[in-house]
Amino acid sequence: MNLIANSQNDSLAASLFSCTFEQAEERNLWAGINASTRAKVGFFEAMIEIGFKFGALKPNGPITWDEFAVLQKAENFKGFE
Repeated sequence: MNLIANSQNDSLAASLFSCTFEQAEERNLWAGINASTRAKVGFFEAMIEIGFKFGALKPNGPITWDEFAVLQKAENFKGFE
């Protein structure tokens, strides 16, 4: 959708930008629900990629509880160095 208002779309642009936060939130939720399957899969793939990039996921699966405990111990001891 082109959001640049012209003589024919002035009312559409005005309606898009003149709403409360709650209305905008509801519109955003409905847009996600009504999104195509391709868009939903693309969003999911992007979230997986971000998870890998920031270390929340790794190729052989998510972090285990034992690995998490080791990381927590390491984080706790950093303050005492």
